[in-house]
Amino acid sequence: MPVSIIWVDGRRIEIDEVLDVRQMASLKVGGCGIRYVVRIGTERRNLYLEETRWFVEAPGTECA
Repeated sequence: MPVSIIWVDGRRIEIDEVLDVRQMASLKVGGCGIRYVVRIGTERRNLYLEETRWFVEAPGTECA
C-alpha cells in the first residue's frame, strides 16, 4: 500500500487514506495496472502501479 508520494525534487507528500484498490487502466494518460484512489488532505488522486513503476494521474491530464 502506498503511504507517501516523493516527487523528483525530493518533496514528500503523505497519503492520508487509501480509498480504493483495483485493477484498472488510466483513462486519462493510458497505461494499465493497479489503481489506488488515495486521499491527500481534502484531495482525491489516482495512483497507478504498473509492474514495478508508479505514476500519479494529475487532475486535468488528457491524452493527445
